[in-house]
Amino acid sequence: MTLQNSPTPASAIVTLLPIFIAKPGRGGDLEQVLLTLQTASRGDRGCLQYSVFSDLHDENRFVMHEEWTSRELLAEHNLTAHVLEFVAQIDELLSEPFTVTWMRPIAP
Repeated sequence: MTLQNSPTPASAIVTLLPIFIAKPGRGGDLEQVLLTLQTASRGDRGCLQYSVFSDLHDENRFVMHEEWTSRELLAEHNLTAHVLEFVAQIDELLSEPFTVTWMRPIAP
């Protein structure tokens, strides 16, 4: 959830797809932490979409879909207490570092 190397212009809507893989047996714990983050983040300024999905074939894999009105408001979100708390506790639940893919629509 960092802003480094963002390929999007500052004024464009920002779409992100973070992927989280829980340690074996920790999928339920990760789901609860992600649900808490989702609930809090939906109220953040600039948030257009913030949804977490669980993989139907892998109980330890979660994909998040985020849309923000700007990189600046995403950066503001990343400094909120709920994101900082999430980052502080997530490593113990993950089998590998989470990844974030920056997306752009290919058609309007």
